Amino acid sequence: MSERIPFHKPALDDEDVEAVTRELRDGWLTMGPTTHSFETAFCKRIGSAHAVAVSSGTAALHLALCAIGLQAGDEVIVPDMTFTATGEVVTYFGAKPVIVDVDPSTLTIDPQAVERAIGKRTKAIIPVHYAGQPCRMDALLGLASDYDLLIVEDAAHSLPATYQGKMVGTIGDLTAFSFYATKTLTTGEGGMITSECGVGGSPSDSTPARHQQGRVEAVRRDGLMVLRGLGARIQVQPDRSPSSAGAEPVEEAGCGEREAGGARAPLH
Repeated sequence: MSERIPFHKPALDDEDVEAVTRELRDGWLTMGPTTHSFETAFCKRIGSAHAVAVSSGTAALHLALCAIGLQAGDEVIVPDMTFTATGEVVTYFGAKPVIVDVDPSTLTIDPQAVERAIGKRTKAIIPVHYAGQPCRMDALLGLASDYDLLIVEDAAHSLPATYQGKMVGTIGDLTAFSFYATKTLTTGEGGMITSECGVGGSPSDSTPARHQQGRVEAVRRDGLMVLRGLGARIQVQPDRSPSSAGAEPVEEAGCGEREAGGARAPLH
């Protein structure tokens, strides 16, 4: 009889079982104190200014694209070596995923292929940090600056990777993490969005120079940072000039054809 090889085998102990049991006994099955503590701890571990827990890595990508104001007719450049959700979420908005090659030596998106694919409708780049190998973010940040694009990093495979001394999750405009069962950190299902842009459009000191214009604004309400449309309030300033950094955020229209991603992480 052949041995059965499991798809994955999570490393769980009695402490994990007790933590889940405690949540069930407390009656908090959705957003609550544990989710808030998780977001705070994740921020501290990554070194990001903000973190928002969501229901999956796909939801994190979906809401991040909603936050940058992706609209029908826009284009987003994605690599051909990734899970289908990376390109799928782009289509939720009626936008077009533009698929480009990866560097065969790293399996991450090729910056030269990205530049060749940039057109008049290009809105953003989704670099995928594959199997713990970060993308060439210096080259991608340069392209984003040159062509006025936004970067939403897909970091589902890269916790806790670093690039040139910076943690993945503190480099681009927004970063999406996954806590699916096979990931290095799991909540069973779940995800997280991180952002370096400060409240009111004032970036933190660690924000890359090209982001010093308050392009993405993280807004807190009732003491929590949450995502617009599902409690979320991360938005792009309509005017990207430095003088607009303190302006009131403008609500974007819709978050795509599907209901935006399920509001929060599975455990509060």
